[in-house]
Amino acid sequence: MDDQDKVEMLLLLIQNVDVFAWNPYEVPEVDPEFIVHRLNVDPSHPPKKQRPRRSAKEHAEAVIDEVRRLKESGAIRETFFPEWLANTVVVRKKNGKWRGYHQIALAPEDQEKTAFISPKANYHYTVMPFGLKNVGATYQRMMTRMFRDKIGCTVEVYIDDIVIKSKRVMQHTNDLREVFETLRRHKLRLNAEKCAFGVSAGKFLGYLITSREIEVNPDQIEAIKRLNPPSNPKEVQVLTGMLAALNRFISKFADRCRPFYQLLKKWAGFLWNEECDQAFRDLKDYLVRAPMLATPKPGEDLFMYLVVSEHASLLKRSDFTGRIVKWGTRLGSFDIRYRPRHSVKGQVLADFVAEFSPKSSGEMICHVEARMWRVFVDGASSAPGAGARIIIFSPEGIRLEHSYRLGFRASNNEAEYEALLAGLRSVLKIGARNVEVLSDSRLVVNQVREILKRRDPRMKAYLHAAK
Repeated sequence: MDDQDKVEMLLLLIQNVDVFAWNPYEVPEVDPEFIVHRLNVDPSHPPKKQRPRRSAKEHAEAVIDEVRRLKESGAIRETFFPEWLANTVVVRKKNGKWRGYHQIALAPEDQEKTAFISPKANYHYTVMPFGLKNVGATYQRMMTRMFRDKIGCTVEVYIDDIVIKSKRVMQHTNDLREVFETLRRHKLRLNAEKCAFGVSAGKFLGYLITSREIEVNPDQIEAIKRLNPPSNPKEVQVLTGMLAALNRFISKFADRCRPFYQLLKKWAGFLWNEECDQAFRDLKDYLVRAPMLATPKPGEDLFMYLVVSEHASLLKRSDFTGRIVKWGTRLGSFDIRYRPRHSVKGQVLADFVAEFSPKSSGEMICHVEARMWRVFVDGASSAPGAGARIIIFSPEGIRLEHSYRLGFRASNNEAEYEALLAGLRSVLKIGARNVEVLSDSRLVVNQVREILKRRDPRMKAYLHAAK
């Protein structure tokens, strides 16, 4: 941002200083008519009362201090004869502070179910605390309703994390102003300590968001680079957990991490062999140059390149044409189409082949067994009209069936030819090469095999189209 943009941003923040919370205990409550949290408690379960538990002095002092602040802000209320009662669990945040922040109302009938024990008295919440089950879903529902017209355009939200994005710098101030107005209207406040404005890059949900798209968080890569080779199954689980968070950025993730997952299956004994060590070193080298995730442009075709992996469980054979047919029928309703890619940019193809070539040799070997597609066609004509039916069997035995009515009057032989033409067009679109067509019409079969002569002009036209 240039100096003028920075000044405009600063003025905007000064004008909207009221949307920030400088103290978590002085935030207004979101209108209960807009959102309220309810506890999904099975009425058949009896209430639970825990016995008071002794806490460390540091924790007891933290509870007393927190209760005082919550009571002053109206977030809790003293209760005297609770049926539900639980001990407090103190959790220190990464910055050393204790967890707080309550802006969503709790349903009145569920408030006493949140009763807790403090060193001086018992209290229950009047607002939603973040320690309850499903509070994340409630908060996400509130944010989705609040920014439903902006999510995906200028706003991205995940529970209590929000990003305001703009494609042009000059537009960013207006986008921020609209978000501030929405927050003010619903009395939701932002934590000023966690906000950053006018940045071209930042961490969001564990990823590094930049103007160039989405990159791997350098801290996560550095943590993996510092790891020593695991010495027991527990350390392997830690490694696979860290890698799972980066699987979107790791090509051939299943193959690269296969030695580690195979190791976890061998509970009889732990053996970190040379294959595991090599895979560990290769992953560290790969993450240094991990790819970025780019946003597809609206209206552009998105191409997904498929490759058969030696160890992948999805594609176990190289002749998977039939599977593509099955996927095509299911994905067609989402405007997702499969088509062979005959030409790509040279460098893209070279990189793709180089990455997915077997390391044992410099050759790519693909053994394809030629197998037959079978197409059954049948047509019929009657007084109400004419129709055709096609049944296609792929080499793997997948059955595709389609029946339809002809939109014109046709004889029985013409309906048989229409079925034949429809079957041929279907297998051509699929890309099948070896095809066997079966029909119960003796006239159509013998004319195609040139056993019978074609005298009718319409039959000649149909035969010409079929060939």
